[in-house]
Amino acid sequence: MKRIVRTGATNLPPSADSYRHVEGPPVIVGRAVGTSVTVRTYCGVDVTCKVVTMKQTKDGIRYEVRPVGDLKVRDFQKAGVPITSDNAGAQFVAFDWQIL
Repeated sequence: MKRIVRTGATNLPPSADSYRHVEGPPVIVGRAVGTSVTVRTYCGVDVTCKVVTMKQTKDGIRYEVRPVGDLKVRDFQKAGVPITSDNAGAQFVAFDWQIL
């Protein structure tokens, strides 16, 4: 433990000047499993989804999400995505940069 000395600060407890460097894995900051997020798909359609799984990769966070609510089938079809009402609710992968 390293001790940092402050001059003139006598009213602070000794623990305020203590610093301990802890080795370990980096902290992952992302959306929790089960939360609702808005995902901008590659074709530009924004879809509300629930996070099913979250995984840290070397480039960021990868989410597996499932659409909920309005599936926007017509918007996907206008963008040229071969989608039907049968497969519109399928689980897909979204990356952290797609989460709005």
